[in-house]
Amino acid sequence: MKKRLLILAITVSITIITVIFSFIKVSAGYSSPMILKEKNGTVVLYKGKNIIKTYDEIVISVLPKRDQEALNSGIIIRNQEQLNAIIEDYDG
Repeated sequence: MKKRLLILAITVSITIITVIFSFIKVSAGYSSPMILKEKNGTVVLYKGKNIIKTYDEIVISVLPKRDQEALNSGIIIRNQEQLNAIIEDYDG
């Protein structure tokens, strides 16, 4: 019986420690995602609520309907390569 309680206590302790460290790691590495979105007919790149860049050269009205809808909703940008590919495609 004591052995079972000891194993249970160790398991619970390890689980709690794992959860705490996971939370700390996620919190420390968290940053707002970049989002590419349409604003007043222009494509803008947001980081959180801040506008990082405006792409005036992209004409939204000539983009395919699905791209226009994606920009209206906002496209989450995961890395620079993805951003470059999308901008190159839209600016084509």
